Amino acid sequence: RLSWIDKSTITKLESGKVNNPRLLIIKTLCRYLDISYGECLYIMELGATYNPNNIVLMNYYKNIDSKDLKSTYKSIVGKINEYDKILSYLKEQSNKTDDKDLLIDTIKSYEYENRTNNCIREILEEKILNEYLNS
Repeated sequence: RLSWIDKSTITKLESGKVNNPRLLIIKTLCRYLDISYGECLYIMELGATYNPNNIVLMNYYKNIDSKDLKSTYKSIVGKINEYDKILSYLKEQSNKTDDKDLLIDTIKSYEYENRTNNCIREILEEKILNEYLNS
């Protein structure tokens, strides 16, 4: 009732009759069920986010080819810096808007992505250090 999502839509989701729900519906339900949107996408296998349970993604970065290591690291660090700037801006805007729900969801999504990026950065830094020590 709080989410304003039609009861028949929720019934279809619960029964599995809808296999690919719109992301806006998922995001809305997550907000009212107090579930992380990013984790929900991961559980539904709709997102490739890093967490200790995502062995495939973890192994991808642990086993990345040496020739791609430097460019991948620079890319991840760049993304972290970019997201930090965006988050700073969005948090400033949250004090200036009445439509806080959408802004809060956006902030949460960027924070989740940056947690993922920081985990990847740590994996890459460990790999860089190990390659340096072994050379």
